[in-house]
Amino acid sequence: MLGAAKTNLLLLFVSSRLLTLGAATPESQQPLGPAHPKGPHSHAVDPAILAALEAHPDPVDAYLSLKPEAAAELAAPRLLHVAGEEAPRWMTEGDKMRLRRERKKFTDITDHEEFYAQYVGAETSGDAHLPQISHQRYVKPLFSRVSTQRMRGVLQHLSSFYTRYFGSADGEQSAQWLHRQLAEIIRKAPFHTRISLEFFTHPFPQPSLIARFEPKVKNISAPLTIIGAHQDSMNYLFPLLPAPGADDDGSGTVSILEAFRVLAESGFVPEYGPVEFHWYAAEEGGLLGSQAIARYKKESNARIGAMLEFDMTAFIARNATETIGFIGSAADEKLTKWLLGLAKEYISIPADVFELPGGAGSDYMSYTQLGYPAGFASEGNPSAGGGRIGEYDPYVHGVGDVIDIDDETGVFSFDHMARFSELAIAFVVEQAGWDNKWRPFSLKMIAMLQCYFMAWSYRPVRNHSVNTSHGQLQADQIGLTRIGFNGYDAGIMTVIFADDQFVEYYDMDSNKQGIVATAPWATTGLAQLCVGGTLANLVGRLWALRISIFVMCIGVVAQSVPNTFGVLLFGRLLTGLGFGCVYIATSLYVAECSPRTLRGSFVGTVTQFGYQLGTLIAFWTGYGMSFHKSPFNIAWRVSNVIQIPIGLAFIGLSFWYPESPRWLYEKKPDDTDRVINVLCKLRSGTPDSEHVRQEFHELVASHEYRKRFKTGYSAIFSSPGMRKRLLYGLYATALQQAGGIAALTMYAALIYKSLGWDQGSQALAINGIQAVLQLFMVLINTFTVDRFGRRALLIAGFSIQAAALLVLSSITTAFPKNESKAGSVVAVVCLFIVGMTYCWSNGPIPPAIASEIFPQEVRDKAFGISLLGQTVCLIALTQPWPRFNEQVGGKSYWLLFALNTVLLISVIFILPETKGVSLERMDTIFGEVDAVAAGEANGSLKADPNENDHHLHERKSSTKVETADEKA
Repeated sequence: MLGAAKTNLLLLFVSSRLLTLGAATPESQQPLGPAHPKGPHSHAVDPAILAALEAHPDPVDAYLSLKPEAAAELAAPRLLHVAGEEAPRWMTEGDKMRLRRERKKFTDITDHEEFYAQYVGAETSGDAHLPQISHQRYVKPLFSRVSTQRMRGVLQHLSSFYTRYFGSADGEQSAQWLHRQLAEIIRKAPFHTRISLEFFTHPFPQPSLIARFEPKVKNISAPLTIIGAHQDSMNYLFPLLPAPGADDDGSGTVSILEAFRVLAESGFVPEYGPVEFHWYAAEEGGLLGSQAIARYKKESNARIGAMLEFDMTAFIARNATETIGFIGSAADEKLTKWLLGLAKEYISIPADVFELPGGAGSDYMSYTQLGYPAGFASEGNPSAGGGRIGEYDPYVHGVGDVIDIDDETGVFSFDHMARFSELAIAFVVEQAGWDNKWRPFSLKMIAMLQCYFMAWSYRPVRNHSVNTSHGQLQADQIGLTRIGFNGYDAGIMTVIFADDQFVEYYDMDSNKQGIVATAPWATTGLAQLCVGGTLANLVGRLWALRISIFVMCIGVVAQSVPNTFGVLLFGRLLTGLGFGCVYIATSLYVAECSPRTLRGSFVGTVTQFGYQLGTLIAFWTGYGMSFHKSPFNIAWRVSNVIQIPIGLAFIGLSFWYPESPRWLYEKKPDDTDRVINVLCKLRSGTPDSEHVRQEFHELVASHEYRKRFKTGYSAIFSSPGMRKRLLYGLYATALQQAGGIAALTMYAALIYKSLGWDQGSQALAINGIQAVLQLFMVLINTFTVDRFGRRALLIAGFSIQAAALLVLSSITTAFPKNESKAGSVVAVVCLFIVGMTYCWSNGPIPPAIASEIFPQEVRDKAFGISLLGQTVCLIALTQPWPRFNEQVGGKSYWLLFALNTVLLISVIFILPETKGVSLERMDTIFGEVDAVAAGEANGSLKADPNENDHHLHERKSSTKVETADEKA
């Protein structure tokens, strides 16, 4: 115990600091945590406290003079293990107050005696999780998100509490405030993260806090990673004095809080096991909070792979090297060695391992005493210079532990704290991994990735930058969602045709299969001939999509809950009607919203990717449901109904999408304000942007010339040039289906069965695998169609398909009964090649061509009629295919080979190239007048778009669209 003279001197010092009556050096008062020379804590101190300290050298007597009702509490027996002593001994709560004033470390094991006796001294190095450091690509980019400014703000508030003493109301309130900060971080985290937050309560007012990252797949055997700091603070001279605790351990608390924020906002999901961030209560009371939690983990049989404690992370001693110090004493040796390697890999400052007799007296020891691997990181070398605290902050546990230290002892550094935040991030990710394999991959994200792929692939050959804006991403999401809906319908029928219960329920033979498969195309043809184009013209592309999707949903319901073949057929007819209208509206919408230099990629690839995505989901949904046999035919009914949410989701989301700027100008040429606004959104520009002005100029010029022409169906046949375009449109869409791909897709599962893959669900599984491969084959079109052109890809595609069908036909003719297993394998490979080639060639390219070759005033109607080429070919080949294949057998594939060969030759000699030509200048390809040049020549427009201010002046004066630089 301190002598009376020394105590009086210390009280005089503290009093003078608190009342700003004098000055003192930190060295003279170092043992008891002096006030910082720049000034005391901001809170006023009750003079009665100072008087009690002056009158009573013993802290217990001083405390009782102020709070006599606490006598029983201070006399309560406590089992303490004092550092340096071999065994615990019984003392009192008041003795803990005296030990703190004497700066003696201790652990209060009163409530954990049995556990402590059982596990203390146990070997802790055998169960540490020590993975190879390999996640640099995830970890290092996160360091730039660590904000020292935010850390300063949080710590400034945290250290403004009078004290964070675990037994006080202030300690409870500070924990509540910290909980609110964590809850706000979790609220802002991406939706796919799984983060929980809880209070861990204790017999005293201050709770501990636990925030937990859950992996996508729970595995009770996976190791738990824990990272901790203690939130409480205490004035060791006297618990009723202020204790700002900025460094001890506000710095550790905020360092791991910032790491938690960065991980949460970055969408971190652990791969190998859960991760917990702990903020412990009552560390200064003898590790009370952490011991309770560690015991709970032990009783729960938790497997802890590694625990790392951060205690005091801000102070850099004067003339010392900025260092991360790991304490080896009472820590897991193997884990500490691994941590040293981790720091050297990731952190830009030195790191080393230091020893402290008896350990650091911090919460990691609660884990090591129970046999768990734990480590400790702190601000420097505690043994440097042979002093008692070495490079540690000399102001801790006193009124001077504040954030503005910068004197002869050292500096309080938020940059130093940031290094510990980086260490915490690296520790978490390397221990628990980063699960990015099953991260939710929404249709919007797929559209975004495709847009960036397209922009990247065309960059070397385009003349100016094409900005892929948020509006353009929304436009492409429409294509993905719409075609995904149709793709699911086509794909799920393929699986349903192979469902024995479905076949038995409707007594399905080859004729009925052909009718059910092709019935939708009858009403699709009707939609293409008149309904779809008219609807898109009257109500706009988006409203046409919404109405058509709703019709398809009604059709799906009808074909999912029937009890007669007639109701099933009615549902298929409704679905086909909706499909035809949707196909027209979507292709037109994406074509009219896309930049000319990337239009082929946007229209063809987005729609084909969406279709393949829909079929992929359908195949694997049907495959999974095929194992569910029920007397109520649940499998094929549920598989059908699942597609309805896709359509309803699109209808809801579409209200946030921009309408086609070309349709808007065609219908309301006086509302240039709205048209320019949509173009700016789609092209990520402003009314003054050159590419926006140029596109708007061509749109206006073309309209000025073409407004004199008819706009009805008769206009399609009004001139030789228009009739020529219509023939090209019919021919282009026929290229998509004339090769027989629909028959191979619709009856894929049956075809694979006929080739000998008829054991169990082999045919369905092969079909599903093919769907996965075809999805990614679409990206070949993404990278090439606007680089090499439409013709080149079609020629290459038909050449490959014809060659594959030649091999397939030869094999099926040579082995009609599938007596060769190798032949069956080769046959499947050939079918794979045909399907995958279609996905980057004659699948996405024909609708892109047909949607871009017509002028605006007839585009919707002419495109709809053009699609009849696709529909007629599809029906002509798909409807008789089951019977044809049944009668002819393997020789039926010679027909497909011949068709693809003829198509190859026709593309070489007939099809024109349209890549890079704007929609408004497409006339020249078909021998007609350039509408833009004609519009400029009529006197209302000038050839230079910058001189046509009468269209833009009013817009520019009334609305300002900020560029990125202006926003900054």
